[in-house]
Amino acid sequence: MYDGTVSEQTSFSSTNTLMVASGAASSSAGLVYGTTRYFGQITRFQRFVLTDVNNDGVLDLVVPQFGLSNIAISLGVATHPGTFLPPVFVSTVTAYVDGVAVGDLNGYGLSDIVVGDTDAHYADILLQNPANPGTFLGAQYTGATQSKPLIADMNRDGIADLVLFPGDTGQYAITGLAILLADILNPGSFLAPVTASLGGADIRSVALADTKRDGLQDVVIGNYTAQTVSMLLNDSAHPGNLLPKIDYPSGPMFDLAMGDMNVGGKPDVVLGSFFPGGVTILLGSTANPGQLLPPHSYPVTVTPSSEGSLGVATGDIDGDGIPDVVSGTAGASFNVLLGNGDGTLKAPTPYATGPCLHQPSAVPLAITATDVSLSGSVVRVEGQDD
Repeated sequence: MYDGTVSEQTSFSSTNTLMVASGAASSSAGLVYGTTRYFGQITRFQRFVLTDVNNDGVLDLVVPQFGLSNIAISLGVATHPGTFLPPVFVSTVTAYVDGVAVGDLNGYGLSDIVVGDTDAHYADILLQNPANPGTFLGAQYTGATQSKPLIADMNRDGIADLVLFPGDTGQYAITGLAILLADILNPGSFLAPVTASLGGADIRSVALADTKRDGLQDVVIGNYTAQTVSMLLNDSAHPGNLLPKIDYPSGPMFDLAMGDMNVGGKPDVVLGSFFPGGVTILLGSTANPGQLLPPHSYPVTVTPSSEGSLGVATGDIDGDGIPDVVSGTAGASFNVLLGNGDGTLKAPTPYATGPCLHQPSAVPLAITATDVSLSGSVVRVEGQDD
């Protein structure tokens, strides 16, 4: 049964050669930057998902090959966590893969994959082969999308559904949203889409979260040009249908993540902005769940080779039970902004990731325990007692 977890963040970049390079450790706020690992067998790294594909208890890499028609799957090595086997390349029916979502689409207890192609404006499904876990059946077209696909149980029936973002032929020109509810009679298949109008363009980032704390996933959208965050709440009276969007002023943005930044039991919105560089937080309202409070911004450290915040991820970096923020840059560095537990952030601490080639970007994809996974490299930030 699907648990509603979504494990993808937005990013843009590539990787280099397979190696392990230990740099000089730098201590700050109880953290030590330890090791940078580069995985260059996957050569066109844009967005990836860390997930346990073959149910062996070890995280694997699922990577769309930017601009190509396949995805790469690198299984994690159980005896050496944080390292991966050479990738297996899986063909899709798309021509320009640039986003993936992972979830159990047919109830078999295995991770299936939905691949997005924003250039051709459609998505397809790769169901995992239950007879041979870690391998996949042939790709099947599933619907139109102009942004990364999302997977969640949208109508609270215990089965994973799809959320797609159809649009016109312009880049990021998303005009609507489509919810494809699972067909319970045909596992792995979906009913006709339930649509909602967005009435806008230049949407850069999308996410799902239970903002009302009613057990239903709502849609959160970052609007780059309008500098707003749109909330489309799931209709509790008709689960799987969305109420009209509500826009909240946010200021400049490039990426969006969700996290309970004030440890209040509800998701808050975290934005990364490139111009000017910084992290912005819009806390969820306690008095009115599903609504957002005014934004508060925090600058990030800018180095000569990087500028602003290309991406953000949230997680407990220092093990104190309080969510923190990792902010990526356009260079080979990233910032850690530790949370105070009240929705505010401490001053940023910059870390260098080492050399990155070909469109270098250190954009956070995931925070797992005290490790930070970046597009361009996998960086370990290890806790240290003060």
